[in-house]
Amino acid sequence: MKPYQFTCAVRIEETGELMPIYGLMTPVVETETPTAAIRHSSTVNYCADNKCTVYEVVR
Repeated sequence: MKPYQFTCAVRIEETGELMPIYGLMTPVVETETPTAAIRHSSTVNYCADNKCTVYEVVR
């Protein structure tokens, strides 16, 4: 298992573009793959609570 963490972004409704929020990062989760980390309940719940989406992997 490897630790994964992601930066977050929000979608601009007018343009449909993603705007990264570089101070906002998901909690670190330990999984086998980055895809599993994105689907991990901690990541999903964090993004739902903060109304954001996963943007790019940090670690």
